[in-house]
Amino acid sequence: MKKGRVHSFRHLLSRAVLIVAGAAALGGCGQTASTTPQEPDASADAPAPGSLLSAHETLVEALIGGDVAGVVALLETEPPPLVFHPRVDARFEGVEEIRSGLEQMVAVTGPLGWTEVHGEVTQEGAAGWLTYHVLVESERMGEVVAARATEAWRYEEGAWRLAHVHWSELDVVTE
Repeated sequence: MKKGRVHSFRHLLSRAVLIVAGAAALGGCGQTASTTPQEPDASADAPAPGSLLSAHETLVEALIGGDVAGVVALLETEPPPLVFHPRVDARFEGVEEIRSGLEQMVAVTGPLGWTEVHGEVTQEGAAGWLTYHVLVESERMGEVVAARATEAWRYEEGAWRLAHVHWSELDVVTE
């Protein structure tokens, strides 16, 4: 398999514009985005600091292992979660569409390699979002894909639930 390297990856990372997906998550919580810090939620059901990154790591483990049920278990149900995937020019809305899309992806890609660099993790009360760059390697397809990703999460009923994912593919040079 040809190994890939990202052309000017550090340059791209340093110039990355963070996509503000938090607005979608905050809007669903009845809050609005602001530049003033909010007091942490003191309720017993408030998420622990750093717990959003842990939920994301669980998502990544499920993705690289081809565990469709594990990914689906992290999705919120109302409002329907939304995934944009530029590789297949697709928009998947709702749990069943996402499950079907993931099953098709796993059948094509097989196991994945995953190298991630976090650009930013933001967790405010019951809302959180991540923006990061990732290299995903599929031995079955013989390629490495570089992407910038954004995830919006909502904390409900004692767990983080994935509300929205968007991937933008970056250029990769193979040797």
